[in-house]
Amino acid sequence: DGTSITLRINGTGSGSVRNDDGRTIVTLNAGGSRSDLLITTNARAGQTSTINGLEINSVIKRVIADRIVVNGNVNVTGGVGFFSIGGLTSGTLLWSGTNEGFFLFSSPVVALGTVRDAIVSADVPFNSFDVRSWVDTNGGGDLLSVPSIITFSSGGDFQPSVTLTSQNDRGQFSVEKVSVRGRVSGSWRLASGVRRLEFGSATPDYTGTIGGTVEFFSVTGNFEGLIAATQINRIFVGGNIRNGRILAGAQLGNDVLLGGTGSDADSYRASVITEITVRGSVINSLIAAGIRSTDNQFLNSDDTFATGTSRIG
Repeated sequence: DGTSITLRINGTGSGSVRNDDGRTIVTLNAGGSRSDLLITTNARAGQTSTINGLEINSVIKRVIADRIVVNGNVNVTGGVGFFSIGGLTSGTLLWSGTNEGFFLFSSPVVALGTVRDAIVSADVPFNSFDVRSWVDTNGGGDLLSVPSIITFSSGGDFQPSVTLTSQNDRGQFSVEKVSVRGRVSGSWRLASGVRRLEFGSATPDYTGTIGGTVEFFSVTGNFEGLIAATQINRIFVGGNIRNGRILAGAQLGNDVLLGGTGSDADSYRASVITEITVRGSVINSLIAAGIRSTDNQFLNSDDTFATGTSRIG
């Protein structure tokens, strides 16, 4: 692209750069628990350089490439404490804890810059996960799949589906805090609860199914999707709720999805929503605590209330 990059390892380590049929691939072959891999560019301020692949095959403390966009795949098989790139497009980040040094950095800090048409899949929990924005332009099934995250944020729109499969080590939550300033869409399936879930707005394509408690759910703008959880304590919507569904008291089975049979079947329990604030209008929507449905078609003849006392404060 007319720019050049400089690679440097602070501390012990070695790596390579190869041309793979016109594609630039950077590989870290050996590192160290106190070493840093730095990739810089001579591009003008505010611009980036592009490489086509990044492979981290050894333990290393930090990977810093804030102005480098990877247009392709990133593979991390060594333990990394801090990982930051300028962007990920049309590719996959696969993060594995198979390296013998993995235990040194078993809960990394990950920042991916601007993400487009990508999949991020990790078998290790993240301490934090941050992007400037993440958009899906081709309907290609963008996905973030991680065991758990302490905090994650997006400065703009966030369009992938999200799957968090376990609790983090700080309590009964799959994620402590989510902060998305833009629009949120996609299917979010969280095995456990969320302490704070904060969106700019939620589109009709958003569904959040959560196998635990949501302590605070906040949408600055409009909410037009669905959220179902075992418990939802406080709700704030700064705009309108339009064609939305908010379901507290839903126990969503092993698949943490609405519907299903056998071990995936849903059940419903009494629930309390302690507070709801809606600054705009509620239009063609359902807000329910402890409602039970056998067919997941709410407000028809099969619906009853779960045993116990449910209420909306």
